Amino acid sequence: MVNDVDINQLPHVKYCEIVGTDVALVGKKLVINLDYGQKFRWGTTQRIKDVRGRNKKFNSMVDALNFMIANGWEYVNSYTVTKGKSHVYHYLLRRK
Repeated sequence: MVNDVDINQLPHVKYCEIVGTDVALVGKKLVINLDYGQKFRWGTTQRIKDVRGRNKKFNSMVDALNFMIANGWEYVNSYTVTKGKSHVYHYLLRRK
């Protein structure tokens, strides 16, 4: 679920991208969003939700990747954008 949308029920969505951003608060934290081509709306996030509608917490990008693979997606490619000490990780996935 992303913004109350079950992307597994959208037949036109064939690809999506996991985007992980380093957030330096106290120590390191990784915020993970999912882009499936949806329209951006101010005041909303692209966070992955669990079955109870709460933000799904991941330990790492690989944890998020394993979650998506278990839900019918497969890894295609990845790259990292680095600016100073900040990193944004991009993992492209395809529906199986």
